[in-house]
Amino acid sequence: MRSTMTIASIINTPIPPSLVARSPARLIELTSPPISGRTAIPDVFECTVLTFLFEHRQTLGIARLFHAKNLLVDGGLTLADGRFLAVEIKYRMNWLKACQTGWQLGQFTRMPEAGRYRPVGGVVFFEEFSGDWARRRGEMERGWLNWYADHAVLPGDDTFRVDLVRFRQGHLEAVPASLGPSLGVQTRGGERGQVK
Repeated sequence: MRSTMTIASIINTPIPPSLVARSPARLIELTSPPISGRTAIPDVFECTVLTFLFEHRQTLGIARLFHAKNLLVDGGLTLADGRFLAVEIKYRMNWLKACQTGWQLGQFTRMPEAGRYRPVGGVVFFEEFSGDWARRRGEMERGWLNWYADHAVLPGDDTFRVDLVRFRQGHLEAVPASLGPSLGVQTRGGERGQVK
């Protein structure tokens, strides 16, 4: 006869340390453009974005750029004014990817490595919206509206702003100027639009 488990016995059972062990987490400052041997399209896109940020550091006001290892986010950057932002890179952006990004950033802020840098917000780079986020609402893709209505701050911490930036064909595109005023979105000390 099989023994019957109870919910109480399940939740009272200690979690073995081997199930939660992780490789060491760290942020590695980039002193040259990153090189990736990975060939999957999202991995190539991540490397391309980090290379662009590295090569345009001065123009973008980036003092230091980091690639993350085992931190749930893809990297971080220190602005010229000293503020640190977490960086997440998603090849496609839709509701599922937005939810994943929020969870990843939230978990990152609780990690010891984040405590060393004290991130004040995040920047999420993506190439294209997908699914219903790619549909248009008037002149604009719905993804912009969805992001800034539901994903632009971390749950439980409305001071941690997370901005969405499209990287496409070597250009950065931020909140469309026509969207900002309607949502009350303020830029973080920069201009809306493209950086070439």
